[in-house]
Amino acid sequence: MRTNDIKLLWGKSGNRCSICKLEVTPIGQPNSIGEMAHIVARSSDGPRGNSGLSTEERDRYDNLILLCPNHHTEIDTNPGEWTVDKLREIKLEHEKWVSDRLDKGLIRIEHLDNSRFINDRNEHWNEFSNGATWVVVSITPLELADGAMNEVDPEVINSINNISIIDSHRIVRKVNRHHTRPNEFGLINEDLRHNDDGEGYRIQLFRTGHCEILNNLQKEVDYISAYARSKLNRLGPDDKVLRYTQLAEIIKLSLDDLYLIWNNLLPFKDMTFSVTLLNTQNCILYSKKGDWGEDILGYPVESDKLSLSIVVGKSDSASKIFETIITKIVHYFGLDFNKVYDERGQLLRPEYIAT
Repeated sequence: MRTNDIKLLWGKSGNRCSICKLEVTPIGQPNSIGEMAHIVARSSDGPRGNSGLSTEERDRYDNLILLCPNHHTEIDTNPGEWTVDKLREIKLEHEKWVSDRLDKGLIRIEHLDNSRFINDRNEHWNEFSNGATWVVVSITPLELADGAMNEVDPEVINSINNISIIDSHRIVRKVNRHHTRPNEFGLINEDLRHNDDGEGYRIQLFRTGHCEILNNLQKEVDYISAYARSKLNRLGPDDKVLRYTQLAEIIKLSLDDLYLIWNNLLPFKDMTFSVTLLNTQNCILYSKKGDWGEDILGYPVESDKLSLSIVVGKSDSASKIFETIITKIVHYFGLDFNKVYDERGQLLRPEYIAT
């Protein structure tokens, strides 16, 4: 689901169930019980799923209705009674009801918007990166409030200690549990001893439920840039080269770990999943194919930061989310692929767009 569609749905619905008018995020409560239901099911074999709508159209605002858990269960259990036309009419009438009461000052909407928090984190990451190329993978609740996570709970501590990182030798290993400690935000595990050499990581689990994993890529960027420059004559003096496989493996590993934390520890049904690349100006994505004479290089990006955010549900497949994210990121560098994995489950390399 796109962030704009989510905001539009919650805003026009007035933070209330479209059927019973129940306030789904009571003021003073840390968590929302609101559920974004599909009018036409997301899959063709789901409730009211027989439709000509594309997969993308099924996740748009026009096909979503905000409900309480009881009525979400009711409409999906009895699709013959709760038809597409009936739900669309209910949604239209409910939004008119919300608009009329807003005009009269009879209700107010508590906005469920994490944009300001995410922007603040982006500013912090920019400063923290100190000009190096970092990748940040994070999940953020649609609504933030203290108390979603207890930083000294043994389960929370164990979850951060079981997060995996990829070191400079491309070896996957668990973080050093001796680096785990509470801080002003929640819980942190970091190793910045070699940060000046372009290697390090920081992981933070916030009491609000926001979780972020940061990896310093600069050591690998320096290495592959120097090697590529010695083999190729078309790189400019300011061009930086980023290896696709390293980037994809880090994003996939981080996403899998964050999904485990979400499923095991957090109550939220929907989260904003974000990937941010810092200090990417003149950065080129390298997708090696065969010998260096057959190399595939993307095009230098102009932006100093590349960021992509989508709203995902707890029931969504982590692997599908990864495929969506990595495909978009590859496009940022002027490359593409038909599919992310081969038949053996190995990562395929992006290529130039067929013309």
